[in-house]
Amino acid sequence: MYQLAGVEQVPALLAYFEQDLKNCLYGYIDLKKYGIQNPHLHIYYSTREGHITAVATEYYKGIQLFSYREELDVEETLELVHRLKAPMINGKQKVIAILEPYLRGDFAMETGYVTWMKTAPGSDVGQTGAGETEGPGRTGERPFRQVECSREEDFPEIARLICSDEGLGGHYMPEEFAQQMLDRKKGKFGRSYIIRRDGKIVSHASTYAEIDNLAIVSGVITRQEYRGLGLGYEVVSKLCQDLILEGKRPCLFYFKKEAVGLYAKAGFEEGTLWGKLSHRH
Repeated sequence: MYQLAGVEQVPALLAYFEQDLKNCLYGYIDLKKYGIQNPHLHIYYSTREGHITAVATEYYKGIQLFSYREELDVEETLELVHRLKAPMINGKQKVIAILEPYLRGDFAMETGYVTWMKTAPGSDVGQTGAGETEGPGRTGERPFRQVECSREEDFPEIARLICSDEGLGGHYMPEEFAQQMLDRKKGKFGRSYIIRRDGKIVSHASTYAEIDNLAIVSGVITRQEYRGLGLGYEVVSKLCQDLILEGKRPCLFYFKKEAVGLYAKAGFEEGTLWGKLSHRH
């Protein structure tokens, strides 16, 4: 049976996560940032013979599931998923694939990738690709001139843009998502960068979680009619450059193969397999 973590479990949970950081980024960062004090964050863990075998991090209803050796108890995990009424479950592809046969009637599985920046903080950030002036659709303008930090009043428009993409934000309501962005900004846990054209936001990238040495880049989207101009590369590169200068290693998840070129050019490693189960509406 999964147990709700208390203060006394935090050191053991962090040590468990640290065995494979790239495959438990949200759980690790959320726990490092908040401990167990955030009302929107709940961490459940399962043990066998006194050792942790799986951890489920619930943040705003979504679950990240992590099992270092893929030894989760299926029956216990299914009970937790149903009890929490989770609309989405993320995790290493091998872990999510264990659950998929039992949930395929209610959930659709999607396979993506998780990766992080090749250049770690403290090395020469100028070699990550983030400062290049050449790229798809470049017009010779100064790098990042068109990228700006979003304001709080931009969040509703950003939320509508992200939620218009079923895979990226289809499980959110725009009002709920805009509030999450505001909460992250106020808590210095997230930021958004945007490009405007023709009086509207046309490209966006943000961090969904940040701590002193790691940041998860997400919400990367460009309006359909503005794609192919290099705007996604521009906004992601500016965001990642700023993160590295602050000593934070950018990490990200992606589910569209066409994104591989963009992220490789921006300096990310080749992705490893990630899985997502989304509840069918």
